Amino acid sequence: MSAIAAPVAKRAVRPGRELNPSKRAAREPFWDNVRFVAIALVVVGHSVEKLADSDLMAALYFVIYAFHMPLFAFVCGRFASATAVPPSC
Repeated sequence: MSAIAAPVAKRAVRPGRELNPSKRAAREPFWDNVRFVAIALVVVGHSVEKLADSDLMAALYFVIYAFHMPLFAFVCGRFASATAVPPSC
């Protein structure tokens, strides 16, 4: 039996960027922390949602939901690529 080797899909890399980790830009801990806070606020918001009968919990719920989605949109936009990268699959 002979096996036909399928072509290996290569990972799409933007022009000017190599896959060499030593040449990658260092991660900024500030943005990692912002993402953590945003994710934690989602968890807290979903937990507080069931307790919204209390005025304090309802206020906390509305404050969290007033800015955590704009925060996600901002952080996603901050790291979005200006050029289209074709899917690697």
